[in-house]
Amino acid sequence: MAASKHEVKPSVVQARQGDTLIIEVENVSFQEQNLLIKDPQGRTIDCHKVGARERIKVRVNLEEAGAYEFLRDKPFYPCAVMKDRIEVQ
Repeated sequence: MAASKHEVKPSVVQARQGDTLIIEVENVSFQEQNLLIKDPQGRTIDCHKVGARERIKVRVNLEEAGAYEFLRDKPFYPCAVMKDRIEVQ
């Protein structure tokens, strides 16, 4: 995945139930960002703060079929939420 200020490509990732996905996230901005991953039932399964100019790796176990939400936002900018999906079959 590659992210700019306003979009991520691809915005939907396909995977299979039981897969483990490793996502590398690099915050190229000068502000901290929040990263949140929710399972198909909407439960938060992972949450990280990514510092300015920081790169992290996140491991996600895809135990259930369905759409997992991958959300990023910047503190104090509630309108700047970016949503993407991990679709698991």
